Amino acid sequence: MTGRYARRIAPLIAVASMLPGLLLPFAVTLQMTVRDGDIYLLAMSISLTLTSVVGNAIELNTVAEVGRLIGRDARPSRGSLRKYQSKVLKFALPVTLSVGMVLAIIYGVGVGDAVFFGQVVCVVMIAPLLSGYTSVRSGVLIAEGYATWAIGFQSLRSLVPLVGIVLFPHLSALFLAVFFVLGEIFRAVAITLRLRVVPVRPEVNVNLPVTGLWWQALSSGISQGSRVVDRSFLAPVVGGISNYELADKAFFAVVQFLTLGVLTPRVATWAGLPSMKVCDGKKMLRRDLTLLLGGASALGGLEIVALLFISRSAWMPAEWATGAQWAIILAFALPFNIGVVASGRLLIIARRQKWLLWTSTTTLAANAVLDYFFFQIWGGLGIPVATLFSQALSFLLYGLLVARALPPVMGAERSAP
Repeated sequence: MTGRYARRIAPLIAVASMLPGLLLPFAVTLQMTVRDGDIYLLAMSISLTLTSVVGNAIELNTVAEVGRLIGRDARPSRGSLRKYQSKVLKFALPVTLSVGMVLAIIYGVGVGDAVFFGQVVCVVMIAPLLSGYTSVRSGVLIAEGYATWAIGFQSLRSLVPLVGIVLFPHLSALFLAVFFVLGEIFRAVAITLRLRVVPVRPEVNVNLPVTGLWWQALSSGISQGSRVVDRSFLAPVVGGISNYELADKAFFAVVQFLTLGVLTPRVATWAGLPSMKVCDGKKMLRRDLTLLLGGASALGGLEIVALLFISRSAWMPAEWATGAQWAIILAFALPFNIGVVASGRLLIIARRQKWLLWTSTTTLAANAVLDYFFFQIWGGLGIPVATLFSQALSFLLYGLLVARALPPVMGAERSAP
């Protein structure tokens, strides 16, 4: 599935790929004991955090670098990919193990059965370690123009454990963790098999850089700090964390839909900017960004209307009312957030990953100051307001950096063989 048809169904594939991940926590709470359910979900959150920080960095770097070659109708040779894979694993293994160990210790302090929790973590940690391999293959698949397949295969991470808990009710957290790892293995196999039938292109020996991976991972980790700061302000507020999580989930669902359904299929094409005519590249970006930001604005508006309607409904649980109000505020930030995500991809394509670190650090500091300021005025409500303003500031900052970084890149490799 490439071309116009793939772009049309990509949003549907994105929705379908998100469903298993959304349903799995509900299935866990229904089928497992409270103890096992809490331990499994907590351990899985460590794995998913590592996949987000490490796996996404690898995939984006691979899309950008392989996409540059595909823009010149070439692809890296098998030997070049093997060397690149080796360098990626040297990055992924120490980061995954060290960060995973720290998170396990922090989370394990409050767990009743720390030994059993440690066993479950050891199993689920296999998944992000495998993603060091899988994310390279997924990045190549996206760069080749098969983003819909790569997006669809992501669902296997949650689909396999979801099927496992349905077929074998009352599984222990340890056995369900095995199914989670099997999901990543099935994803790796599916991507590898799909790559065997991509179009033939001339192969070239090339040194694919990985230096930017460290900057991307550091930037992603710092960006996660904004949520930590938000939660630290809300911890003393009764119901603050619950309201925040409800609002954040509603916000993240739309961002994920736009990222998977619209942005990811376009990144592979953007990676070819160095080999495009400057006028063609500018025209393409103008069209794509208008569609992306317009779509984010439209979906944000629809979300606001839906939340206003739901919050006024008689069947709306009182516990959700405040969370819905906070979600309405965050919905105004959707265009800013998706603009930041798109700009980050463009900076990676321009090989300016180091700039990501400075922007994420600046945004984190601004978010902390705004959290303090608005929390003093409105209490818990001030936190989503602070997020809205920090996202707007980040959007402006990223826009200035992209305007500076992209012009030298466009058409820079048109004369390259």
